[in-house]
Amino acid sequence: MKIKNITLRIDGEILEKFRIVSKYEMRSVNNQINILIMRNIKEFEAEHGKIKNPSEK
Repeated sequence: MKIKNITLRIDGEILEKFRIVSKYEMRSVNNQINILIMRNIKEFEAEHGKIKNPSEK
């Protein structure tokens, strides 16, 4: 898996609340975001079918 960086613009109050949630879950903010993204993709694929990996030819 190749790791990529992104920039995220987020309201300060939301970020502070998200940090509290992440700490409660004993995860870093980065890891919590990754988990939520993976969960979202899994739910999407369950409803719409598997997403073809753009790098697969």
